Amino acid sequence: MPRVAKKKAATPKQRVQRGGNAMKLLESSEIQEALDSLEDQYIEDWKNTKDDDTAGRELCYANQRVLQDFKDRLTSFVSDGRMAAKQLDKEQSL
Repeated sequence: MPRVAKKKAATPKQRVQRGGNAMKLLESSEIQEALDSLEDQYIEDWKNTKDDDTAGRELCYANQRVLQDFKDRLTSFVSDGRMAAKQLDKEQSL
């Protein structure tokens, strides 16, 4: 699977900011409602595929995976931001 070239590594301050922004998104009731709604839709679409609609089921699965990957990436940003904050605290205490 082709990957997009990685950007220059973020500074610890940028990582903290990104983690905070990701946390706000994950805690947003509107974002959660949208993600839950999409997940429900993909499951319902999958349930309603015909027996011979392999391509349709594969599309539902792919949609579900992209949604989960998005959630996982945001969670990863939050974790990385927390680690960067600890790193900054440690550097400042030296």
